[in-house]
Amino acid sequence: MIKFFRNIRKNLLNEGKTGKYLKYAIGEIILVVIGILIALQINNWNKLKQDQKKEKLFLSEIVVNLKVDSLKLQEVLIFNKQKSEVTQNIMGIFDATLTNDERFHLFIENAGSFTKYELFKPKETAFKNLISSENLNLISNETIRNQLIDYYEFDYENYQERVWQGTRAIVDNYFSHFSIKEKTPFPNNFPSINDMDVTKDNKFYTDLYGMFMTIDYQNNFIGETQGKNKKLMSEINNALN
Repeated sequence: MIKFFRNIRKNLLNEGKTGKYLKYAIGEIILVVIGILIALQINNWNKLKQDQKKEKLFLSEIVVNLKVDSLKLQEVLIFNKQKSEVTQNIMGIFDATLTNDERFHLFIENAGSFTKYELFKPKETAFKNLISSENLNLISNETIRNQLIDYYEFDYENYQERVWQGTRAIVDNYFSHFSIKEKTPFPNNFPSINDMDVTKDNKFYTDLYGMFMTIDYQNNFIGETQGKNKKLMSEINNALN
């Protein structure tokens, strides 16, 4: 093809047709430019297709992670319901009709469950892959992109700090004192169960009551997060479809 065009130019010059030669040369340049533009357009189109394929893959993986989060959020709510029941049981030790021995055993029956707590932290695998590969801008939908940042960059651990702090404070201040007396195999100076007047420990009662407030606090946060999770999944599924 190149030889063909070269021969045309050569013949025009040999025939002294300078005007036609210039017109032909200009036409040839235009054809070359058009060819380059077409090649660039095809390249851009291919890149766009590749980017769209990557975007769809990232979003699909994020949806999988969000479904895992949805189950975990519900799991926290179920756990908190049980924690409330356990806390209520422990508060039964303030019943004036019980003996100290009965209070102690009521406490021991529920202490193990009380020491546990659940915190929500999103599964971040897909989002971290998106960030580490510097492909956040592949998410073409600005609304989804902003929601992803809001959902995954929130400090969940710090916001739920009072949940584990409240639990640990009660355990450290009271639980060890109750359980050590029963489990210590050697003579010690701890007061006997009968000498421990728990019903007059207003701080212990207040701290236990505060646990209900802490659970409500976390439940409200979990409810809000469930809303974000559901909305984000809906937005992404609409985009994928």
